[in-house]
This record gives sequence, structure tokens and C-alpha cells, in this order.
Amino acid sequence: MRKFWLLIAAGLLAGHVLPWAQHNTAALTLSGHDLAIFLNDTPYAGGFANEWFYVPAWVAGLLMAFAANQSDRPLWQRLALGVLGACVASLGLPPYEKLRDILHQPDYQVRFAVSALVMLDCLVMAALRRPKFPSAYGAALAGLNVIPLYGFSLMRWPISQLYGNDVNFGLGWWLTLFTIALVIVFFVYGLVRARNLRAPAQT
Repeated sequence: MRKFWLLIAAGLLAGHVLPWAQHNTAALTLSGHDLAIFLNDTPYAGGFANEWFYVPAWVAGLLMAFAANQSDRPLWQRLALGVLGACVASLGLPPYEKLRDILHQPDYQVRFAVSALVMLDCLVMAALRRPKFPSAYGAALAGLNVIPLYGFSLMRWPISQLYGNDVNFGLGWWLTLFTIALVIVFFVYGLVRARNLRAPAQT
């Protein structure tokens, strides 16, 4: 289980930094992270909030901590994985020059608040030892990535109009979709297997 959630976290992180908006011109190709920054400067492009494009990074960090939480490893090893998860989640933090004046930068306050809470959660979850977090917790976290996937499908047309050329779904978008599909298959398989194991006991 631990290795599975680490695999999902790696898939989401890779999807976040790989191209989502694929364009014939390399300079106009945008990753999920680039889209978040691009939309912060163009807040009404496609009518979709830029903060949602940080979800894959936030969820990847949380899943690393979740994997640590499900492990029987020593505390220092779990905390090391929690710190790594917090570092991944910090991709959602505003730039340093914006952090210095965060109280006067409302556009960056949501990013800062969510990123800080996720980073703290990564450390706390990794420090705890095997509480009753079901697999549904990890599946629900991964499922949140449907929102940015759908958001990009909404804003692909406005970006194409801005560029004056078609923008296609990039490798990062497809990898994120595949990662979510993998979680769904795993979760459904677990439910079916658990049901089949209970059936003999009830007869």
C-alpha cells in the first residue's frame, strides 16, 4: 500500500511539471505549474481560478505523508518522507518577493494559506503512526485532481484564441488523468475483493 501511494504521488508530481497545454512552439507549451502562474496574471482567462492548478502538487505532498503514515518505519524515516511531501506541497507557495508583502497581495493569500496548511498536515500525518486512515482517504485526495483536469478543458479554447493557434492536451494532463484512473481501478478492486472476502463468512 505504501509503495502504491508513493507511485501515485510521483505520477501526480510528474504530471504537474510536464506539459498540459501542448503547442507547436515549445515556448508556448505550458505545464500544470506554468498554467497556475499564467492564470494568476490573467485571472479571468477561461473563468477558472489559478489555485486549482496547484492541486496536483498539494495532493502529491499529502500522499507522500499518507504513505509514511501507513508505514511501520521508524519515526525519523516517516518524518523524512513527510518533509519531502511538504517540500513538494511548497510548489504552491507564492514567490518570495510576494511573500514579503503577503498581507497586501490578496491574489496570493489563498495560495499561501492552503500551501502552509498542506505543508503542516504533511508533517503531522507523517509523525502519527498508523491511525485509521482508510484507503478511501488517499482515493479522495487523488480524485481532487479531476477539478484542474476539467478546468484546463474549459480554458483550452480561450488559450488557443490568445495564441491564435490550437492548444492540445499535453503529456502532463494525460499522465494526471491516467494516475487518477489507476486510483479508481485500485479502489474499486479493493471494494470488490473486500466484499468477496466477507461473503463466505456470512454464509
